[in-house]
Amino acid sequence: MRPIPVILSIISVVCSAAVGQTPSAEKLAPLLESYAEQRAMVENLYFETERVDPYRPPIHASSDGNDRRPAIPEPLKGFSLRSDTKYQVDLAGRFRHEQRRYKVNDATGDSVMEARPQYVSFDGQLYHSLRYSQKSDGTYSGMGTIFTPEFDFNVVGPEIKAPFFMDHIFNEDLVPFLTASDIQVLEQADGTWKVARESTPDDAKIKELTVRPDMNFMITEIRGFWSPGLDFSKTVKHKRLSNGFYHPEQGVLQLSGLMRATLDIKSFELNADDSHGYEFPIPPGIHIDDYSTGVRKTYYTKTADASN
Repeated sequence: MRPIPVILSIISVVCSAAVGQTPSAEKLAPLLESYAEQRAMVENLYFETERVDPYRPPIHASSDGNDRRPAIPEPLKGFSLRSDTKYQVDLAGRFRHEQRRYKVNDATGDSVMEARPQYVSFDGQLYHSLRYSQKSDGTYSGMGTIFTPEFDFNVVGPEIKAPFFMDHIFNEDLVPFLTASDIQVLEQADGTWKVARESTPDDAKIKELTVRPDMNFMITEIRGFWSPGLDFSKTVKHKRLSNGFYHPEQGVLQLSGLMRATLDIKSFELNADDSHGYEFPIPPGIHIDDYSTGVRKTYYTKTADASN
């Protein structure tokens, strides 16, 4: 993740440069200033979220190694997959991501954990990706990986986290879109603004925004291109804190009618305690693949600090 201070410096420049350009650019100057003010409030963000999807059985390789089943299994009727996530991220891109997944019986509401809890973190130098659980005798079982940013690992998979719905803080494509020479602002009957370019470049990521001037120009919908030939839309409901900071309360992602995902933010804290240093303790007995020195080391942890 690119550190937010870099984006802050960009937005400060465009705020000062916007006045004196086209009428639409001048109209957007308060919007850019509002986003800069929102970013300036942030040291870190903490979310607790819930996402419910259709339950799809895990794919297991067949005994003969020739698995002919579809890459994405059909949903199992009567069941859902609930993902409960705790996520904290700071200005420098350090983060902690803790997730538990449950198979839920839609009729009874009963649930069972689908897999071991996942703990992923980045402390500014090293990534830790862990899956473990505690057994009835108090010991732990599980595995983990430690590696540097140079390793091209997908540490949390294609997850949709709360910052995904905070484009005014995290989306690096937003400023170039808002400062394009052909940007247009259309006021709607309901008071919202539609913001779009006269023509959409082939390599564009953003196609159109809907913003609410009465909510510090928060983005309530964004449409664009997920990949060539695949459109997306994001809609966001916001909640305002007493200090004027807005955070998502619910976000919905739609991919060309193929997929719809809803993320509910159950709890939010601005500038939460981060004395944990964006690390998770590694319990004893965990099998570790350690790439932190550039060479793989494999061991079982004997102490909570992963020494062996």
